[in-house]
Amino acid sequence: MDPEPAWTTALSPSDREARLRELEAAAGTDRFDEVQRSWRETAEAISAGLGRSQPEWLQHPTPVERP
Repeated sequence: MDPEPAWTTALSPSDREARLRELEAAAGTDRFDEVQRSWRETAEAISAGLGRSQPEWLQHPTPVERP
């Protein structure tokens, strides 16, 4: 088996196991590349700091006309 890509080190051990299970399930299908890309994007988000802190909710939200 090929070694895991370096970006997988950003994932937790349980996420790495989940990634491998999903890749095994998608092997030989059109979804394989999509699953791999999804996990890589997740690792990149974790590396960028997403999910490290709780969101800061506004005390007084400001309505907008259009989002």
